[in-house]
Amino acid sequence: MRRFTYSAAALLAMLAFVARPASAQNLLTNGGFETGNFTGWTQGGSTIFDGVATASPHSGTYAGFFGAIGTASTLSQTIATTAGALYNLDFWWLPSGDNPAFFSVTWGGSTLFSLNNAPASGYTQKTFLSLAGQAGSTTLTFTLQDNDGFQFLDDVRVTSVTPEPATMTLMATGLVGMVGAGLKRRRKQG
Repeated sequence: MRRFTYSAAALLAMLAFVARPASAQNLLTNGGFETGNFTGWTQGGSTIFDGVATASPHSGTYAGFFGAIGTASTLSQTIATTAGALYNLDFWWLPSGDNPAFFSVTWGGSTLFSLNNAPASGYTQKTFLSLAGQAGSTTLTFTLQDNDGFQFLDDVRVTSVTPEPATMTLMATGLVGMVGAGLKRRRKQG
């Protein structure tokens, strides 16, 4: 009985290890804009009042600022994804409180969040869990407009929550080892 409890506990510990995110590594390039520019990102729309500066970062030295007038600007990045794999997105957003203003974020063409004329506030963290990846790649896009001020964006992260093949191989190897050790103990006792 004791041996079964030990094996079950070991199996549960291994499953807990595999169930956690395979990698906490940010899949985005330059998600905190710490290069001092938009390296890794693609800009679109009215970008004349967009940039990266040391003013108002959430963390680090830099943050992206956005002040498109009349027509929104976009900031997007396409990352390698796997169909059916799950990803988490989080970022920090600082609205100015000026009107008219607009902010939205899309993942693979689907709108996750959209807001007109957000009230002024400090940085707000937005988190979206278990977003499905598309085959080959998925595009993350921010759309921003702020006629009278600037909105800030910082610490944008996309992380995988689906175990990678190497993790699955490790789990299978561990399970085979546990079964083999259990059989070996039974033979010695019998």
